[in-house]
Amino acid sequence: MTNKFDLIAVTGEYTNAAGELKKCFTKVGTLWDKGQTLSIKIDQIPVGPWDGWLTPKPAQDKPVTQQRQRYQGLPADEEVPF
Repeated sequence: MTNKFDLIAVTGEYTNAAGELKKCFTKVGTLWDKGQTLSIKIDQIPVGPWDGWLTPKPAQDKPVTQQRQRYQGLPADEEVPF
């Protein structure tokens, strides 16, 4: 069984409308736990105020938007309007 996790980095801080200090989070990759093996896929490296730490969180599937659902399964050579 494979468990999938999003790799999250804290990339900054901001103050919300209530005056509370909040952290900015960025997904930078994915971690797969394949039992005795861990695999990591890094999609991007954070720039700016990043301390080098990544936190694995349970993966969240992207919601299927109406536009993405409409174009799902089109042949690669078909022209897709933007």
